[in-house]
Amino acid sequence: MITDETSFVAALERVAGLLEHPPRQGTAQDFELSALLEEVAQYETQLQSLPTTSALDGIVARAHDLMRDAAALRASRAAAERPRWSSFPEDGEGIGPTTGV
Repeated sequence: MITDETSFVAALERVAGLLEHPPRQGTAQDFELSALLEEVAQYETQLQSLPTTSALDGIVARAHDLMRDAAALRASRAAAERPRWSSFPEDGEGIGPTTGV
């Protein structure tokens, strides 16, 4: 659990390490990455609610970058899971497999 700057920085470093070599989906490291991203997002929200600037501003910006990278990883995984061959057009336009009679 992230409770202070030290644990926040440590969590960000671990997330960065996991994103450098993304774990296979469903592994323990994948679960750890998901849990860390959730904790980082929660702590980041707490930091953003602070009224003044702090020494953590640069770290918060890094957290934003890592969250963006994690979202890109999720999107690429979702794209890889999509079936490559389908008789139905993805855009919903065009003719289907039963027309042309």
